[in-house]
Amino acid sequence: MKKKAYQLVFRRGLRKTKSRFLSIFVIVFLGASFFAGLRNTPITMQKSMDAYLKQHEYGDLNLISSFGFTQADMDKIGAIEGVSKIEGTYRTDSVLKQEDLKKEVNVILHGQTQKFYTPDIIEGRDIENDGECLIDARLENLDLLDKTITIKNDTGELNLKVVGIIHDSRYISNIQRGTNTYTNADNEGFVIAKNNEVKTIAIPTELEDLRQHENIYNEIVVGYEDSQTIGYFDSQYDDATRIVKANITDMLQNDLVKTKKEIVGRYEAELSGPLKAYQDGLEEYNRNKDEFTKTVNNAKIQLLEGKITIIENKKQLLDAQSQLNEQTAAAGEEIDSLNQKIKQYQEEINAIPKVDVTLPEEPTDPVVPPQDQINQEANKSLEALKDKVNVMSEELRTTLDGVKQLINANVELTKANNELEKASLEIQKQEAALENTEIDTTRQLEEAKAQLDDAKIQIDEAQQKIKDIPDGVLYSLTKNENAGVVSYQNDTQAMDALSKVFPLMFFLVAALVSLTTMTRMVEEQRLQNGTLRALGYSKKDVMLLYIRYVLLATFFASLLGIAFGTVFFTNIIYYLYTSLLYQVNAAIHIHLTAFIIPLTLFISVIITLAVTAYVIYDELNSEPAVLLRPKPPKLGKRIFLEKINVIWKRLNFNQKVTVRNMFRYKKRFFMSIAGIAGCSALIVTGFGIKNSIKQIIPLQFSEVWNYDGSVSLDDEIDSEHLTAIVNNVNAQYNVAEAMAISEKATAITSSKHAKELNGTFRVLSERYNDLVHYYDDDLNKLPLEDDGVIISKKAAELLKVKAGEEITLTIHDQSYSVTVSNICENYYGHFVYMSKTMYEDLTKETLSYNQILFRMKDNNTELEDPLAAVLKEQEHVKSVQFMSSASDNFNTMIKSIDIVVVIIIVVAAILAFVVLYNLTNINIQERMNEIATIKVLGFYPKEVYDYVFRENILLSGIGAVLGLVFGTMLHQFVIRTVEIDATMFYRSLNLMSYVYALVLTILFTFIINRIMRRSLDEIDMIESLKSIE
Repeated sequence: MKKKAYQLVFRRGLRKTKSRFLSIFVIVFLGASFFAGLRNTPITMQKSMDAYLKQHEYGDLNLISSFGFTQADMDKIGAIEGVSKIEGTYRTDSVLKQEDLKKEVNVILHGQTQKFYTPDIIEGRDIENDGECLIDARLENLDLLDKTITIKNDTGELNLKVVGIIHDSRYISNIQRGTNTYTNADNEGFVIAKNNEVKTIAIPTELEDLRQHENIYNEIVVGYEDSQTIGYFDSQYDDATRIVKANITDMLQNDLVKTKKEIVGRYEAELSGPLKAYQDGLEEYNRNKDEFTKTVNNAKIQLLEGKITIIENKKQLLDAQSQLNEQTAAAGEEIDSLNQKIKQYQEEINAIPKVDVTLPEEPTDPVVPPQDQINQEANKSLEALKDKVNVMSEELRTTLDGVKQLINANVELTKANNELEKASLEIQKQEAALENTEIDTTRQLEEAKAQLDDAKIQIDEAQQKIKDIPDGVLYSLTKNENAGVVSYQNDTQAMDALSKVFPLMFFLVAALVSLTTMTRMVEEQRLQNGTLRALGYSKKDVMLLYIRYVLLATFFASLLGIAFGTVFFTNIIYYLYTSLLYQVNAAIHIHLTAFIIPLTLFISVIITLAVTAYVIYDELNSEPAVLLRPKPPKLGKRIFLEKINVIWKRLNFNQKVTVRNMFRYKKRFFMSIAGIAGCSALIVTGFGIKNSIKQIIPLQFSEVWNYDGSVSLDDEIDSEHLTAIVNNVNAQYNVAEAMAISEKATAITSSKHAKELNGTFRVLSERYNDLVHYYDDDLNKLPLEDDGVIISKKAAELLKVKAGEEITLTIHDQSYSVTVSNICENYYGHFVYMSKTMYEDLTKETLSYNQILFRMKDNNTELEDPLAAVLKEQEHVKSVQFMSSASDNFNTMIKSIDIVVVIIIVVAAILAFVVLYNLTNINIQERMNEIATIKVLGFYPKEVYDYVFRENILLSGIGAVLGLVFGTMLHQFVIRTVEIDATMFYRSLNLMSYVYALVLTILFTFIINRIMRRSLDEIDMIESLKSIE
């Protein structure tokens, strides 16, 4: 009978407090489901992805070498301990073209593997014949199935028919496909074809010539022995990877050095013959040239000596001619003189009287007649003239002899002159012959020299080619270098961080309210407990009533919550991640972490049981007679507000009673405030996280980066072409501003942090510009100095450096220590900014620009393709990218986190509603006598409502305000905890987060007040007053 009555008391108590029981059940259920669901989500995400990667034969290690790999290399790798399988394949960055496409698509072309990367076919079929290919599901919207596409790069072209659309375990991210080295832009997808076909455009002939091997792979995929038994996200897998990778890379690095030596030695041996022939030919050329020069010079000397002899003879001839001319002139004067004499003699002859030559017969008269006298005189004159003529004749004969001699001399001189002319002509002939010989020989020598020069150029080129043979570069890629896997792992880590903080706070609030409920329930049932003790029930029996009650409410709520949360929250979060952010058809493998069940039960059941047992035990320490009497009401005391007369006298009766009740029952006051503040803090944190994520895009892509696109250039572009391209970009009608920059990948380290950050190094051509802003925390612009760099805030935090401290940058495989002058806001990626002057002083190199940033006047996305088409036509332009694409990708990447946060906000709001309802219900239940009394005293229903609900409103207001303060601190803690390495969330709370939390809390209070009016109306005044003494 006693046992039956005991059970009846328990069942009646359960029915009587069913609303309270349900509220505890719901609160614990929500807390347990949210806690267990989020705590199990990270491991479930890891296990599900691990199963997917194993199913599709994910490669543990990808090796890429600048020298390629031969079968001998593969055999060596296969012999290393820990390696279970190995396969050679090909990969190359290319562009995809198809006649129906408006533009080329950047893709990475892979060779089909047999041992790794089993394709997850979405549509179509697998490759069966040559000339077929599979494409990335990300390219599905291009409608390429069953169409022929062209894959092109700088090695050649390949025509393939698309037969299937797939997912590939190498590319689980829906966004990241890496950078295309052919176009220097982001890849938009991948294509897979048969190895023998991919090889034709993946392996350049230069590499085959270099290795002198026809069967060369440019990629090797390696599988570990333990990869099928160890999870990809386990630390043991990373340890195994570290060991096997180190063994393989050490061996291959040594082989690369040997391979280079062999290649250089072979080329030098091949060059030794041509080099010796060149040296012999050059020696012979120099010898022949010297001999020819000597012979020509001797001939020229002889000709010159002959010319000198002729000149000397000509001089003598001229001297003789001069003398002859003088003698001829003297002879001419003599002849002239003789002519004068002849003329004179002629005149004298004419002046002689004529002589009668008729002879007289006989002179009769001895006396000479006059005629005779005349004749005699004439004869005398003739005789005298005759003597003169004889003299003149003699002179004439002498003169003529001289003239004859002169004529003979002149003839001799003419002969001599003719001989000299002949000699001169002979010398000229010899000179011409020598000149022709010299020309011919010189031409022959020049031809020989040209051949030698060509040979020298070829030899120099060959020697330079030998010098230019780079050191072998080996790239080893594990899952930790796979962007998709790393992103997924970061997301699971962020979810793990979130699950350790947010659900725990959520659960603690639920547990706190449950404890408050049970404490008040024990106090309310004081009379029942005293009756049971008076009837002979032991303390243990009475305690078991509450323990059973708590167990029934919390234990099963916890178990149900664990099951529901693990299935519901894990499924929905995993679905959101894999559908929005990741491109996989990976079935979920729900994993229940072993310690979650006992931890959840401990928080929700054990703690509640312990506190309930403590409270009831403390209560039952009193005698049954004492328990049968109600607890005396707390003595009323003047509260602090009563001392402020200006305020207190303005309050009416109900308001004064409300304020006194609030501060009179301090335990209830603080418990209520704590529960409401906790819920408000959770809502503030939820909205704050949502806003922090949402603000990244406008802050990064509008405030920090104020440009709309970038033009990638050839690495070796000269300043003239660069200026031309910048001017051309600025000249486009929709471009407002353009600026050249140099952007390179860099490793960033510091002495305070062992981890190496992969970042981006930027040098801007304009120190002050409107395209890239350097802001501090207060959005003040920072100066870019020549004695220090500006580093992004997230990188500075990870490296634990401050302004004025040093970091180390790796540029072109050289390490440089630089001082951090300022730290700037940046929300995506790690960036280092440096001035041109500092770069050139630091590296001793001339800066070359490889990108142009530009801002559009109208950033309408429909205008991007026409602008890109115009800019791509320019020489030295590799690609054109727009920030809208990067912004959309980043938005997609954070969308799943955003939706998870929305779920958190909704659940936090539900918890807040339940907590407020429970606290209000408890408040009404424990004050039923008080409420019945004021109803008996004639209070109107509205006054009764105000009497109770005004206190709720004030408690909700105070709790909400305190929740805003606590939520601010919780938001800062959570936001820094869930941040991943490459992303910094906006860390300030916006006003609307406070407003939403405050409005929701007050709104829930008013809704609950409206709902609880019915409970006030149903209070039976007579029954309630029966227990009052």
